[in-house]
Formats: sequence, structure tokens, C-alpha cells
Amino acid sequence: MAVGSGPAKFPVEVVNDFFLPPSQQSVAVRAALLTCHARAVEELLESKKKPTSSSSSPSSTSSSAANQHRSRLAETIPLNPLMVTTPINRKSRLWKSKPAQAALLAEMAKLQARGCWEAVPIRRRDARRIPNATFVRLFPLLGIKESERHNGPLDFLDPNDLHFKGRVVAGGNALSDSQGATVTWADTSSLPTNMETIKLTIVQSLSDGEVPTASDAHSAYVQAELPPQYVCFAFIEEELLTEDMVLQLKKLGLNHDEVAWRVLRPIYGLPISGTIWSRHLRACLLKDGWSPLEGVAETYMKFDKVKGIRAVLTVYVDDLLMGGKGHQAFWPSLRKLIDCSEPEPLSRILGLEFAFQKVANSYEVSYNMVDFLQTCVRRYEEASGLKVSTRVTCPAKVYSVDAFVDERLQAKGRLAAQATSLLMGLLYGARMARCDLLHSISVLSSRFVNWTVQCDEMCHQLYSYVAATVDLVQKGRIGIGTSDSLRVVAYPDADLGGDAFSSRSTTGGCLFVEDQQGGAMLISAWSKRQPSSATSTAESELTSMAYCTKMHVVPTQSFLDEVLMRTVYALVLEDNTSVIAILACGYSLALRCLAKHTRLNIGALSELYSDPTVRAVRHVVSRQQRGDLMTKGLPGPTHGRALQLMGLLPKSSRFFEFDAVEGIA
Repeated sequence: MAVGSGPAKFPVEVVNDFFLPPSQQSVAVRAALLTCHARAVEELLESKKKPTSSSSSPSSTSSSAANQHRSRLAETIPLNPLMVTTPINRKSRLWKSKPAQAALLAEMAKLQARGCWEAVPIRRRDARRIPNATFVRLFPLLGIKESERHNGPLDFLDPNDLHFKGRVVAGGNALSDSQGATVTWADTSSLPTNMETIKLTIVQSLSDGEVPTASDAHSAYVQAELPPQYVCFAFIEEELLTEDMVLQLKKLGLNHDEVAWRVLRPIYGLPISGTIWSRHLRACLLKDGWSPLEGVAETYMKFDKVKGIRAVLTVYVDDLLMGGKGHQAFWPSLRKLIDCSEPEPLSRILGLEFAFQKVANSYEVSYNMVDFLQTCVRRYEEASGLKVSTRVTCPAKVYSVDAFVDERLQAKGRLAAQATSLLMGLLYGARMARCDLLHSISVLSSRFVNWTVQCDEMCHQLYSYVAATVDLVQKGRIGIGTSDSLRVVAYPDADLGGDAFSSRSTTGGCLFVEDQQGGAMLISAWSKRQPSSATSTAESELTSMAYCTKMHVVPTQSFLDEVLMRTVYALVLEDNTSVIAILACGYSLALRCLAKHTRLNIGALSELYSDPTVRAVRHVVSRQQRGDLMTKGLPGPTHGRALQLMGLLPKSSRFFEFDAVEGIA
């Protein structure tokens, strides 16, 4: 006998087994579940392809199409932009699975062992009598780590094959006093380090001949103590109570909803937790002899003159990265003050995969987000119902002038509701490891409000390019013993009015750190629309150089000056000779008719580049201008050469050999 009125029918014994725990389900049951899901997705996609009554007639107007309800297909497919950990909803079958509940209880046991709350609770009515008491609810968060490594819907996978991550956090957005009124704590979160600082730390360490090492701080926030002026009580759900907590309630003869637990440590979620952890970390590092680097977030330096060793430490919340000559000698004393894991050579940080290889007298370094990008492509295909092409050679799709007035192309796009998630997820991978995607994402992100069919096509072109080049990794090389010759080299560029959607030009560029042996490593790349419309190439290039200098060159130079304890030379390579001539002359009364921001840029840049022994501007031929990739869409062969100039190469290839001064006048 079979059950089910639809086309998918299964024996009764199979249907009954649907409700068993996953570990007890038969192979037939799991196959049936996957079949049901596949057919459901097929039906949804087929329904999307069928024309509606209002659009079946060729004479239907755009106004009638605009009045139709948007498709609900986007709501059925969850999109997780960063894919660091995929959250699990309480309604999911995975939430009640044994591995998931074990992860939550393990987190509670860890917090209890840290002394995050008093062992014995008090009655809620007694807690409300305490002056200035604040109350907060603790609630669980559950996620699956490295979910991008799994194929298919997570709900239909065996929970025993998944890596669950449980978190218990405080509802810091709903603090209340004894009367139930809302309490507001100032949100004074700390500012962590950034990827540019991490890459500079890597360069500095490799130039000293050592691969940097990383460590994770265990339960970072709760290593600090909550200041006594904060009297905070937590309401804890019954499912989160550990055995010891249940035993305490039995002794008191109370239920979980009758008691409150005094919070002793800054649990994640409280508005002040980030600041308290940052202050605790800073106090521990100062006690251990570390000195903070001025103007650089969460970055410290330590120097032992007797042993002749130095180290740089940069921290992103609970991720600690240390590099430099002999830096391993500083870990033991640090770990006595901060509870962290055994340091290991850097392999992954913020989702970025690193690999180091020693070749002769240099280190070759590569980093990528291949798994993340594959997940982005897969989710785009699920959301759009389209298969990407793997024969695309560039991310930008070229249109004729007539395309921008074509009614079909300018109608509302079907991906309008999902465009933000699709592009912002991809932007994370682009900023971390794929600078060749930045320009296309920048152009499309300006169209979120007025998303059209043309944008759909451009987005499909972009994702097809990602699928075709998913194996590209960013490569670099730093010579051992070259710390005395490291220099900053930047490539600012601009595209005058190249975006048909706007009259404003595009600012783009990249920054490398190079050594005297011909090695180089990409530190940062950027692509953004300029804040105002430029009327000449020189004006747009000048705006781009001002952004590059103020936001990238000067901060990078200042960091290396302090770390290397010398003046680091910075070279800015510009392919527009007019800009170089303007900066050489500086501001004069003859330029008084220029816009205010342009006059200020000329004056500021002329002063910054007045000493050629510190930083200088030189001309570079256009074919060596690496910033081109971040300002405009390039045709296939030109795009391929631009990838080589940037060091974006397949995994199997060696670092591209280039002459750091080729084409420079």
C-alpha cells in the first residue's frame, strides 16, 4: 500500500520511518526525503517558467506587470552571505537532534565553568528589589560550521555528519529594569583589526624568514570580569539548564521561570562586552611587555633587544596572529595571561585559506576562498533557477547604447528581491581574495533600487565568470631577509564616465608591498564610485589618487615605519601625465576656479609628495597599470593579462615573475 495523493508515493512503512531519529532511519527513508525535496524544487522552478495570464499577451503593458505580486521563490531559498556558520532555525528538524542539543549544553557547561553567573540563583522578586539591577534573557544560537563543504539541503543530511556550533548569548537589545522599563547601555564595542593589517603582518614576518602563527582565544569575552557597577541578572531557558543548575533549582524548590542568575562576566550580546574584552586584552598585553601601535586597531609590538627578536601581534576579536623574527618565543608568556589554543602556522583566518612554501631564499604565499565562492555560485543557481556558464572570460557584460532604452531590458528584474544577498555575499569573497570581481559588484550594487532585466543578465555574467575562474588564487612572494628593502607601491586609477548608469567616474586601484628581489604581495584593492562628477580625465584621476593616498598609502606606510623602525619608501604609479605635472607644480591662484574639493586635493597631495625620499609619484605605461582591473570591464585577452599583473593565477601555477620597475618612467 502506498501513501500520498501526489506523484511521489512511498510505502506506509517508509512513511512511518520519517519520524524516527536520523540515526535510525533506513537508506530508503533518506532517499525518499531527498526525492521529495528535489521534486519540490523542480515544481517551483517549472512554475516560475510558466507565463502568467497577464503576460501571455504580447500587448500587455509594463504598468500591468508592475502591479503583479513579486515572486515568492526568493523566500523559499535561504541565502547566507558570509557562509562562516549557517544558522539553524528552531523549527528545523536539526535543532532537536542529539548532536545539536549536545553542542548547546556543551556551550552552557563551558560558560558555567568560566563562572559567568553565580552558582546559586535567587528569586526574581528578590532580584527586582536590588537597586540599579538590570535584567536580560539568555537564548541559544545554533549553527553548522563549514556548511559550504556540504552538498544539498542541510535539513536532509545526517546530523551526525555535521559540525554543530552552539552559542548562548544575551539579548542585549532588550535590557530592562526591575519595573520592566527598557534600559539602554552605551554600545562601546571595540574596533578589531582588519585584513590589510593581517596581510602586512604576514609580509613583515616572511621578510624576517618566518611563517606567522595563529591562535584562538577560548571563550574570549568571558575571560574578563563584569565591572561591579553593572548589576545584571539573567533569565535562562529550561532547555539550557545544566545538571548542576537543575540540581540547584531542586534544592530551592523553584522552577526555572521563578529565578534569576547573577551575571559575573560579560557574556556575548551585552552592549559592553566587546569593550570589556578589549580592555582586558590590552591590560594583559601591556603586562606582558607589548606596546600598542599608534593608529592601528588591536595591533601590538614587542621587541627584545637582548635576544634581537621582534614580533607583531594583531587581534580580530578572538583570533590572534603573531609574526616576526623569533616571535614564537613570545607565545608562552602571553598564554599565561590569555587562555588561548596552541599556536600553529597560519592556515585560515576570517574564512581565508593561506598556504606558504619556502622556495630558495624566499617564501611564496597564496590565499583563496575557493570553497566560499563555489557555495556562492551554487546558491545563485538555486535562487535564479539558471545554470551558469563556465566559458566566460571576463566578469563584465558589454551592451550597446540601444540596450539602455530597450523596454525588455529595462523592465523589473526577477532577481530584484535577492540582489542584495547575492552581491553582498560575493563582495566578501572579492574583498578578501578576488579583486577582479570588485568593479562588477560595485556597478551592480548601485542598481539595487532600480534592478532591471539587464541587471539580471549582468549578474548572471558575473556569476558565470566566478564559476569559470573559481580556481584562481592570489599569489605573492616575499624574499627572506628583505625587511630592510620593503617598500609600498600603489596603482591608483580612474575611469572617466565609464558607467552608463551614472555620470560619476569610478575610483579604483591596488597597493602592493614589494622587495628588492622582485617579490611582491597584494595588500589591498578597491573599486568605488566617485562622490561627484568629474569633467576631465585629470580631475577623475586626481580624485582617485587622493583616495588612494589618504586611505591606503599613508596608513600602510605609517604601519611599516613603526614595525620596521625605519622610514619606508612609498611609490605611487600613475599613468596620467597631466596629474603628475599638476602635483609637481602644486596649487596656485590660477587654479582658483576649480571646485573646492579639487583645489584641496591638489594642495594636500602636493604637500604629501613634496619629499621624494619618503614618497613619490612616477609615470607608468598603461599596459603596466594594475589598477585597470578595478575601474573598468576589460576584454578577454586584456583581462587575462590584468589577472597576471595582479598575481591572480590558477592554484597549480607558480607566482608570476614580473619586473617591479618595468614600464616606469
